Amino acid sequence: MTMAQDWHVSEQMLKFQIGDLIFGTMHFKVLACEVGLGNEGSDMSLPPDKVLESDMSGYAIRGLPVTTARPLLEARDGYYIYTPKTFLRHYINMRQSFEDYTKGFRSKTRSTIRRKIRKFSEASGGSIDFRAYRSAGEIEEFYRFARKVSADTYQERLLDAGLPDNQEYFTQLRNAAANDGVRGFVLLYEDRPISYLLLRIVEDMLLYDYLGYDPEYAKWSAGTVLHWLAIEDLFAEQRYRLLDFTEGDGEHKRRFGTDHITCANVFCLKKKPSTYFMLHLHAGLDRFAAFSGELLTRLGLRSKIRKWLRR
Repeated sequence: MTMAQDWHVSEQMLKFQIGDLIFGTMHFKVLACEVGLGNEGSDMSLPPDKVLESDMSGYAIRGLPVTTARPLLEARDGYYIYTPKTFLRHYINMRQSFEDYTKGFRSKTRSTIRRKIRKFSEASGGSIDFRAYRSAGEIEEFYRFARKVSADTYQERLLDAGLPDNQEYFTQLRNAAANDGVRGFVLLYEDRPISYLLLRIVEDMLLYDYLGYDPEYAKWSAGTVLHWLAIEDLFAEQRYRLLDFTEGDGEHKRRFGTDHITCANVFCLKKKPSTYFMLHLHAGLDRFAAFSGELLTRLGLRSKIRKWLRR
């Protein structure tokens, strides 16, 4: 078994949102850890038995493997234990060849992906400008291209979740590249970057970090083309055990993943009346968002509204 990321001081937040619309956030300083894929974490004691600094609100455990449904909110030992999100964590088993990996797709799916790649190649004049970045010397170009794409993505405009735009982050990225700790990929069209993907390397695992594509090129499936080429490039290295798509259950993760486990994000926050109120408000808004999302889906409006918001 691999170890979870070490406990560390972190500024966490809960977003009060419906779909892509964020109405506010709740910030708190905690002791946090990310439980890595394949860890035995479901037996972790809650709240954890770690010493907190006086100004900390509690603990945050992300990606905790779960085998049974957890209560949404419970009180225990002076803490509120809040589990707002349970999700499927998809990953790719990379202890195989790329050819064997592609055989796991349905023939129709393989045909669709290849048609998208061929369509993009034809639009690009017969070749695809796909670039991979590994070293510290290469990462500056990757970061410049990726930032151009990220600035136009809905993740940055609506969710404040784009590739960070500051010198401190770039320095961290360059240092990671110097230690062979990242892989970056960019897809270009007529010398213009239109899609990017960044992964971190932890031991023999690849961890999904940041991605985005220019919505102007959605008709050419730029994200799908980049993912396929990047995964093929990573298989060619023959050094990884798995590619962990981390949190979230997006369509592309389901499409490209080979396996999944169920995980949860859990917050253990000190009991206070204000915390109790905010957690119930957050849970109520999440329930409303889920209900309204299901209603819009039944009415055939969800995807149309999402596309309109992201534009």
